[in-house]
Amino acid sequence: MKRIAVITMHAVKNYGSVLQTYATQRLLQIKGCDPVIIDFRRPWDTGITYYLDVKNKKMKDILKQIIYLPTKIKQNKIFGFFLKKYILLTEHTYHKKDDFKLYPCEADIYCTGSDQVWNSGWNRGIIEEFFLTFVSDEKKKVSYAASIGKSNLEENEKVRIAKYLASYDAISVRESSSISILNDIGIHNASMVLDPTLQLPQNEWRKIIQKDTRKIDNYVLIIQLNRNKKFDDFALEFARSHKKKLVRLCLRLDQAVLPGKPILIPQVVDYLSCIDNADYILTDSFHAVSFSLNFEKNFYCILPDKYSSRLESILTDLDLQDRIIKNYMLTNEQNSDIDYLKVNDQIEKMRLLSDEFLDNAFKA
Repeated sequence: MKRIAVITMHAVKNYGSVLQTYATQRLLQIKGCDPVIIDFRRPWDTGITYYLDVKNKKMKDILKQIIYLPTKIKQNKIFGFFLKKYILLTEHTYHKKDDFKLYPCEADIYCTGSDQVWNSGWNRGIIEEFFLTFVSDEKKKVSYAASIGKSNLEENEKVRIAKYLASYDAISVRESSSISILNDIGIHNASMVLDPTLQLPQNEWRKIIQKDTRKIDNYVLIIQLNRNKKFDDFALEFARSHKKKLVRLCLRLDQAVLPGKPILIPQVVDYLSCIDNADYILTDSFHAVSFSLNFEKNFYCILPDKYSSRLESILTDLDLQDRIIKNYMLTNEQNSDIDYLKVNDQIEKMRLLSDEFLDNAFKA
C-alpha cells in the first residue's frame, strides 16, 4: 500500500478547506493508498497569531481582529474537532521548510492537494512548501486539483512557479484558467480535474452527514462569504416570493445580525445537512456550489469580486451559467429547476476523467 503525503490548506478555519481535505483523503483511500495529511500551517493559521496577527497591520485591522476574537475561538473549536475526528494528520506540525529536516515526512508519493494552495494573494505571497520544495527530486511529486485562484500571475511569480512545477511528475488543477496560466509559463502537461468535494460522490458524504435536529424545513439557505447588502436584499425578496423562510448559515458570529434565521458556525457535518435539507441555496461560495451540485439542489450564485474563476469554471463546464445572478434579478429563464439528469451525466464524465488522472498519478 503506497504512502501518500498530502500538503493542503486543511488548517484554514472554513468548511470548504476541511471538507476538501477529507474528500482528498477519502478518494486516496478508495484507490487503495495510505494517505496522511501533512500538518503544515501558515503562520497566521496557528498559535497566538491566529487570534491576533499584528505584523504589518493597521490599527483598524487589529481592532477588527479583536472584535472577531469570539468568532475565532468558536471556529478553532469547530474545525479542530473535525480535523481530530476525521483527518489523518502527521505526528508533527510543520511551520517552515526547516521543520521537514527536523521531522522528515516519509512517503512514497508527495501530493500538493486541492484548494487555493497556489494563490499568492490568498497566501500573502508564494508559499514554497505548497510546491513541495522540501521533497527530494528522487521522490514522485503530484498535484491534485490545485488552484491558482486568480486570473493571472505577477511577473515576479512566473519564473519561480515554473521552476517549482518542473519537478512534478503529474499536475492537475481544478479550473480552466489555471491551465491557461500554466501554459503561459511553459507548463504544458497539466490536466483539469474536479474539485475533490465534487469528485467524492453523494453516497460517500452521506456516510458522515447527520440529520439536522433543528427541525427547520421549507427554507432558502444563504451562505455568504463576502458582505454584500444587495445580496442580502435579493435573498430576502427571493425567500418572500417563493414563500419560504430565509435561513443564514453564519460563518462568523457577527453575521447573526444579517437577514435570515441564523445558524451560528455549525459543526462541519451540520454544514452538509443544512445544504442537503434546503429547498434553495443562495451563495458566493465555491464549495457551497459544489455541495449543492452533489446533493442535487437548486441554487443561485453571486460571483465574488475576487477569485471567482473557479466558480465560473465549474458552472461553464456544466452549462449552468444561468445560475449566476446578475444585477440581483432573476430572468424568466432562471426561474426553472436545474435539470440534474443532464448535469449528473456531465459530472460523471468529468469524474471519469479525474479518476483516470488519479489512477495514473498514484500508481507505482
